[in-house]
Amino acid sequence: MKNKVINFNKLVCLFIIVGTIFSISLFLVDAQALGDEECIEEGENLGAVIPGNVNECCSDLEPYIPREMVGTRGTCQKINYCETDLDCSEKLNCVGAYCSNNKCFCGSDYLTCASCEECTEKIKNAEQETLIKLTEDLSGSYDHFIEGIYANFTYDACILFDNSNITFDCNGKDIIGKEHGLGIFMRDGEEDMGGWSKILPSRRNTLKNCKISNYEVGINLWVLEDNNIIKNNTLELNERGLFQQYGFRTQIIDNNFNSNEYGIFLYGHSQDNIVSNNNLNKNTFGILSITHSNNNIILSNNLSENNIAIHIEDSDFNEITNNELELNGLGIRFYGLDVDSSKNLLSENIINNNQLGILLQGNVLENILTSNTICYNEEYGDIKDQTVEENIGNNNFCSETINWNDVGIDDGCKFKCDVPKVTTVSKPKSILDKNLNINKEIENKLDLQCENGKGCKAIKGDVNSLDINNKYTEEKSFKKIILGWFKKLFGVK
Repeated sequence: MKNKVINFNKLVCLFIIVGTIFSISLFLVDAQALGDEECIEEGENLGAVIPGNVNECCSDLEPYIPREMVGTRGTCQKINYCETDLDCSEKLNCVGAYCSNNKCFCGSDYLTCASCEECTEKIKNAEQETLIKLTEDLSGSYDHFIEGIYANFTYDACILFDNSNITFDCNGKDIIGKEHGLGIFMRDGEEDMGGWSKILPSRRNTLKNCKISNYEVGINLWVLEDNNIIKNNTLELNERGLFQQYGFRTQIIDNNFNSNEYGIFLYGHSQDNIVSNNNLNKNTFGILSITHSNNNIILSNNLSENNIAIHIEDSDFNEITNNELELNGLGIRFYGLDVDSSKNLLSENIINNNQLGILLQGNVLENILTSNTICYNEEYGDIKDQTVEENIGNNNFCSETINWNDVGIDDGCKFKCDVPKVTTVSKPKSILDKNLNINKEIENKLDLQCENGKGCKAIKGDVNSLDINNKYTEEKSFKKIILGWFKKLFGVK
């Protein structure tokens, strides 16, 4: 019996030794295979730092390893590829090295312009990956304004931007209008093909460090796609600070929008955009997203003293996360009229010390409110639900609600407010009537005709006709809403 045990143990040891040798052999074969590749193409990974991995980038490419990343040989990128200015200061031996559109430049590698007409011409004719800097304030002169017709829209603009992979840096200079026209009109280009026009998409542009004021539209984005960046600009005293129509994948980040009628206006199939780290103060509407403006991310913005901070209408699958909304008339409004506003996610926001925190009206369904702090909105309450549809909340902090309960709670939110109350210094004028509907004065500001690209109606119909006494008693279906989100995630219809 003892010999059988010993033989069994030897057999186990033999299997372990053989298995180990086999594994090492596979490892060496894989490592050799990695080394046998002819070359690694742009954007592809060189693999881990392991014995036998001798992969090399193809010609005109070089390895790029993100800062503080260890254990990898990086990815193959174009020469002087960068993600930060610091990457460039290490690669280039020159003063003022900077990163623009993922390429390193020296501080002297740029063009300049000093008028509306000159800037438009430089942008139009520039080669890709060019930096253009504004060197003078442009103040109110229409002598050199660009006029034309685009998509049946007659426009006049200070600067026309219709190229790709260009960085336009206003360098902190002012662009001041005369209460009409467009400050900067970024649009797709056109090429006359003899009887028809070929669209030349404007892509991967950066517009930064501009101070634009006193226009009908400060920055107008029309039919844009593929990672245009609007960064570190200040837009004040315009009817619309930034207006985008049919735009995709635009990044609107680190900007200031002050005292405009509309701060950021996403209209008509503006989708897959990122609105992040912006400050929006004293606008009639801070962020307005309407008419199939879906799949946008509104993240980490600060909104204060706006009449309505965020308004979502007839739009789905937007994510509104980690924003701070204080001292506004109305914090967030979800509204559905022509189509549903559904499957939007509102999470981890701070919505305190407004006249009304959150208002849900019209065809608003299957939206999720989770882990928000909605407190001390004392004039009209923290959450007001006027819908008869299924919306759901969980893990929210609030105290005063009308027709709203979190899952499993029969008296409002799961948690009651215990955050310190902020002393109100000032609030915008009241924008709500006694029945918790939008005042006609504010509604009329939205009642603009969507003609010639000069404004679009955001709230259609008389919101006062909605029954404010709707009691929502039907059990809210958590499973149904989660199912909708999973369908979106996995592309199931």
